Parts: sequence; structure tokens; C-alpha cells
Amino acid sequence: MASLSKMPELVMENIIGFLDFRSVLTLRQVCRDFSNFIDDLKDSKLPDSKFKELKLTVKKGRKLEFKIEYFDGSIDIIEYMENSKRFKEKITNLENSNFLNVAIRNDLKWILKFQKDILDVFEIDTDIYSLFLQPGDEQFHRDVLKKLSNSMNNRKIKTKELKVNAKKNSEYLSIIQLIDPKFLVVLNFSPICLNFEIDKISKTEQWKMAQEFYCAQYFSDKHIKELAHFSRSSILTECVSAEDVIYLKECFVKSPTFQYCYLSMNSTDANPELFELWGPSDVSETDGAEKWYFRMENSDILVVRVEMQDTWPYRFYINFYRGDISDSDDVEEIIHD
Repeated sequence: MASLSKMPELVMENIIGFLDFRSVLTLRQVCRDFSNFIDDLKDSKLPDSKFKELKLTVKKGRKLEFKIEYFDGSIDIIEYMENSKRFKEKITNLENSNFLNVAIRNDLKWILKFQKDILDVFEIDTDIYSLFLQPGDEQFHRDVLKKLSNSMNNRKIKTKELKVNAKKNSEYLSIIQLIDPKFLVVLNFSPICLNFEIDKISKTEQWKMAQEFYCAQYFSDKHIKELAHFSRSSILTECVSAEDVIYLKECFVKSPTFQYCYLSMNSTDANPELFELWGPSDVSETDGAEKWYFRMENSDILVVRVEMQDTWPYRFYINFYRGDISDSDDVEEIIHD
């Protein structure tokens, strides 16, 4: 009887068509003939990996972890370290192979090659900026990102949401360029740097085409105006000026897709200028928040809400959000056209 590897190509293609993602990856490791045959197949002939989230975590002690979550709720975790790879409690000896090459140039390449659907989330995380770092941890993080950038070639990652936890502005720039802008909807950043600048990031197609943006901390107050095209956004920053508030209001009131923009900050001097330009505000009796209302299309209103709270470290909140004028009959007389 002929061995499986000697089967006609059409038969082999049909067999692979019945296998799942994990089985094909296992088959690649059986022998070189299988590996070469699968490597030469067109992407359309490969089974769908059916994963919805992919997370890469750079860990202390020169370790890299892939976490793959599938649409059926199952999860695979693969951990790479010097000279070895762990998957489902099985440890593979990588001998003298560069484990980053194995992880990124080989395994990640194949994980993405099997991707047919758009990912819900692609995430790059790190724990190397916590306490008790080992020598070379930060350099290892840089090595991982460099290897990612150099290995992706023309293949962009198709995902709806990009989540990143990193330290340097340059790291965010290199990561965002890995993503296919045609499918990107959400940017979700958690900077560890003290001042998150987006000078170059805001010029990328990924930034321009994304619809939502969230920044957990340290967003530079020099770039507030760059939020104007997002339908949903939320940031934490040091200060927001009246000029920024007025600019965003002018953009949001004309936007057919705008929903909300939440700004949390340590200080602001916007109120006096807003009073002078927009007149008296509608002051909430419950929390003292000041609100202005502006007419939008489709009988909606744009609400600009300014609030101060005795909270640390962010004491001021300026929120923009779309409202329905039919739910706000009591403010009809103070709506600005």
C-alpha cells in the first residue's frame, strides 16, 4: 500500500480539506514530504483556523507566549523560551534553533496563513515593565517587535481591534503598521510611557481608518484634535484647552457617525472661554456638571458636559456625546444652532 505522502495531490488536498487547523499543523511535523506539500498549498486550500482572538505576550525571563482563542470558546496557549517550546504540556526541544525564529517566522506565519475570518482582537501585551526584571528583558521586548516587523513581509493581520500594552511611542508605530487598515475598527492602547505621542502614528492609514480609539493613560495633550474623526473615543490626559474643546465640538456636530468622546484630565482652563463663547450652561442639580447643547442632523443634539470631581489623579471630565432631542424637551430653549 502506498504511503499517505505518496498519494496523488488531489487526494491529499481533499484529505487536508477535512482536517482542522490543529491537525494540519501536526501533519506538517510528521515528515518533510508533508511539510513541503502543505507549504506549497494555496491559502484557499487550507482549512479555516476559526480563531477569533490572538494574543502575544512578551514575558520576563526571555519568554514569549501565544494565546489563541477560537470561536467555539476553546483556547490554546503556546509558550516559547530558550531552547524549548511548550504546548498542551508537551515540551519540544528546539536544540540550537533561535526560538524567536521558530515562534514568529514559523509558527505565527502558519497561524496567520490559516486565517480566513477577520480576528475580533489582535493583542500585544507585556509584563516586562513590572518589578524584578531580569537582565536583557527590555532588549528582548525590542527583539520581538523587530522580528515581527521584519517577518510579516506583505502579509497584514486582519483584525477588528488592535490592543497594545507597550512603553515607547516607536513600539506603537511598528505594531500598528502590522495591521490591515481595511478591517480595523478599534485601537485600544495602554501606554506605559509618561507621554504618549502620536505624531507619526496619526499619519498612518490604520489611524485614519479606525473608528474608535481608547487610551488608558498618558495621552499627550498636544494631540487632542486628532480625536476628531473617531465615532467613539476615550482618553486620559494632562490638560485640555478651550481651543481643543471648541475644535472637537465643531467637528462632532457635523459628523453623521459620532457617538461619544470622553476626556479625563488633571487640569483645564476651558470653562471661562466656553462661557464667553457659548453663554450660560445648564447646571445639573445633582452633581454640578455644566452642559451645553448643540443641534445636529436627524433631530439629534450634541451634549458637551464639563464636570469637576474630587478624585485623584484625574479631577476634570469633559464629555461629548450624541443625544436625542425628543428626550430633552426641557432644554429646547437653550440649544445652540
